[in-house]
Amino acid sequence: MNLFEILPENLFSILSSPNKKIYINALFVIREQFKQEMSMPKDDVAVAIISKMEDEILQINNEDEEEIENSLSGKAHYILRRLKWAGWIETEMQGNNFEEDIIIPDYAIEIIDLLYSFTKQKNIEYNSYAYTTYASLKIAINEDIKQLYRAVLSAYENTTKLVNSIKSLHHNLGRYYRKITELEKINQILEEHFDKYKIYMDKIYHPLKTDDPVDMYKVPICKMIDKIAGDEDIFKELIGQALNSGNYEKEEEAKNDLLNKLFEMQDIYTNINKQISIVDKKNTEYVGATNRRIGYLLTSDRELKGKLINILKNAKKEDVISLMIQNANLFKQKYIDKDSIFLRSSKSDKKQGKPLAVEKIEIDSKEDFKEFLEKINNSYTSEKVSKYMDNLLGQKNIITTSDINIDNDEDFILLMLGTMRAEKSSYNIEYNKEYVKNGRYTIPYMTISRKA
Repeated sequence: MNLFEILPENLFSILSSPNKKIYINALFVIREQFKQEMSMPKDDVAVAIISKMEDEILQINNEDEEEIENSLSGKAHYILRRLKWAGWIETEMQGNNFEEDIIIPDYAIEIIDLLYSFTKQKNIEYNSYAYTTYASLKIAINEDIKQLYRAVLSAYENTTKLVNSIKSLHHNLGRYYRKITELEKINQILEEHFDKYKIYMDKIYHPLKTDDPVDMYKVPICKMIDKIAGDEDIFKELIGQALNSGNYEKEEEAKNDLLNKLFEMQDIYTNINKQISIVDKKNTEYVGATNRRIGYLLTSDRELKGKLINILKNAKKEDVISLMIQNANLFKQKYIDKDSIFLRSSKSDKKQGKPLAVEKIEIDSKEDFKEFLEKINNSYTSEKVSKYMDNLLGQKNIITTSDINIDNDEDFILLMLGTMRAEKSSYNIEYNKEYVKNGRYTIPYMTISRKA
């Protein structure tokens, strides 16, 4: 549906007119009357506008060349006519006395309330959205199943507000961050930080982290959503209540809409910590930037660098330019020295190339492979080990490891295998608890003797 099928096309024109401040304040007066009275006679509303805006309405400009009475009453009624023309108010006759009542359309009162809320600092507060979502679902499931549909709608609304408040917090932190970089005086930064930023954070950020910790409620909320969507009886009850509400024409429409709402809430609470961590990071950056900015301003006025920066910032002013021309002769200077022809090497990022392909070795036959395995297995045969041990003994019947020379790894391996096979060989091995150094090898002190 087109927005201006609901709202009058001239509705927002008064917000850009020369009399915009007067019109807005008049709407706020009408809002106050609306809150206090059931009916609002036009003349009574005009009197209220005069009472609260006497000095303002005397300054009103004629925007439509209509002849205005040069009186407070005439100007007040002119304001009401302009508000009626724009669509903010309507009028109706009171019975047979030909007097008019002011009527405020539903869209107008909502917009006026929104505009009025911007004038009140209390508008920026964080409500316990996570707890409210948790409580409404829990009560509906465990205590009052007949209110399940309303509980789901309430949970969805509060979940949406939770996400919007986090996103709004992130964007406003960006505004504060940008603003401190533009401030030139320490007092301005301190005022911005403590009178605006801190108050804002105390009302939004700290309740989110302490009074309404999302981590405490997100898992139970997700479990309850699983129960609502997964339990056939509970979901059937939910669909029945939704159809009875009159918000849906068909059962399929209700199912699709409610499942979308339930799964959207579940996705939000599953991923919400990522959004909160982004806000945490932004907050840390802001506090750090504020400290650096204050530190810079505290020292910049005392340093030559700070004074030069201040001059350059004001270099566009004619009086500063004139003083610079009179007192500063600036020119570019270059010189050549022994390093002038030196070209500094630059590091280039090495990119990972394509991996080498693995070459497959094809075996012609099983016999080739068998021959290969036999060759490996026969590297240290029993005959080879026995021959090595016999060579160690030579003509002697008994030797020790002190009489042996181990020259390489091959000798070490053969000696080790020889000791392991002693029981099935022609020699005996006796071990001592001591160790001896033989070349670059450390081996046990052993006695090797021939068997009788």
